[in-house]
Amino acid sequence: MKSFLKDTSGNIALNIALLGIPVILSGGVAIDYSQFARKQTTLQNVTDSAALAVALDLQVSSQAEIEAKVDNYFEANLSAEQYSEIKDYKVIIPSEKNKVTVQVNGKHPTTLMRIAGIDTLSYTPESVVNVPTSNAEIMLVLDTTGSMELEGKIDALKVSANQFLDDVLKANEFKERVKVGITPFSRYVNVGLDNRNASWMDVEADYTETIEIETQDVISSSGCSESTYTDSEGLERTRTTCTNYEYGPTYTKEVTNEYKWNGCAGSRKFPRNLTDDDYSYKIPGPLNTSCPNRITQLTTDETVLKNQIAALSPSGSTYIPSGLIWGWRGLSSGIPFDDGETYANAEAKQILKVMVLMSDGENQSSIEPSNKALHTGNNLVQANQYTIDICDNIKSEEILLFTIGFGTNIPTDTLDMLKECSTDSANYYDAKDGAALSVAFKSITSKLSKLYLSQ
Repeated sequence: MKSFLKDTSGNIALNIALLGIPVILSGGVAIDYSQFARKQTTLQNVTDSAALAVALDLQVSSQAEIEAKVDNYFEANLSAEQYSEIKDYKVIIPSEKNKVTVQVNGKHPTTLMRIAGIDTLSYTPESVVNVPTSNAEIMLVLDTTGSMELEGKIDALKVSANQFLDDVLKANEFKERVKVGITPFSRYVNVGLDNRNASWMDVEADYTETIEIETQDVISSSGCSESTYTDSEGLERTRTTCTNYEYGPTYTKEVTNEYKWNGCAGSRKFPRNLTDDDYSYKIPGPLNTSCPNRITQLTTDETVLKNQIAALSPSGSTYIPSGLIWGWRGLSSGIPFDDGETYANAEAKQILKVMVLMSDGENQSSIEPSNKALHTGNNLVQANQYTIDICDNIKSEEILLFTIGFGTNIPTDTLDMLKECSTDSANYYDAKDGAALSVAFKSITSKLSKLYLSQ
């Protein structure tokens, strides 16, 4: 009996066992908190995304619809296990509908911490998203040259541009906040026949001229064949050439030539061809030139804008500076067009000025040295430099400039030029086909609609 009472080896084992409990509990706490922290981070991220996803719907959706969308977002983006752990959530929308708050209450079931009587850990992520109250003035500067006829590009542009209008004009359903304009361009931009006598235009009167010329008629031809060639716009054409012609006698005839202004605007002399100021130096309107449909000034009228998109028709060669300078003028507050806010007011009222330039090819012409009003020259180095210079001037006015190169036949140098033109490389898009063009416009919409987390 005495030897039994003196034996202490069992006490050591008991002490070790007792000491093991806090060690195990400590390890369990670490494991439970690690899992808890991971779930808390995941739910916070999903809560942020859910709040962002519904913020733009505040003006057009009911409280119940917003809550249902938040719930659907949680279910779609959380694991089934974590979704089941959400006990409740609140979606708080003030009467002004200028922000949304999403509060979530989740319960993480513990494992080893239950030894200490702790069955769950609560996590309560919250996200507050403010809806920007600033307005936007957006000018779409769209290449409508002849090459847009190829590969279905003009149709793809119409689809993407219409979707863009649907997306950005959605902001006007509660209050008019977004204006959009459209500047179609080729070699020239059409400023409208209604501006013939505007103070900033210099257009001579239309006239006809009758002259006498000596000519001969072709009586017969031989050795004729058809051949195909690619014109300056990248289009494949067919022509007939003959090796022999027989002509009749020479005679004199009268020819009447008509000289008419079609609304096309040429360029002012350097450096005012690169600026939007001092229109005491007028803009020449050359006669007998062709240009796309009239520029559509900034408006909230969706019908007017969509009619302009529908009317886009490919024709002519490319002179990008023409589209840029008129897109810029269309965003300004003074003449030639005064639909935009002043830059000072835009800053004070948080009005974002935006230009989106889309081109499917390089510059194909430049200013004509012998007549600065015309864009029939071939100094493409100069045309490219003018493109960059105008882009720099536009960006200096704090105008957000997006650029899109569209199609598969754009030279690398031109794509580099478009990238340099954009506000930054993230605002440049290389869209090889119609699907990529839609993605580019969607991305621009997303950036313009971008919301910010305040908490």
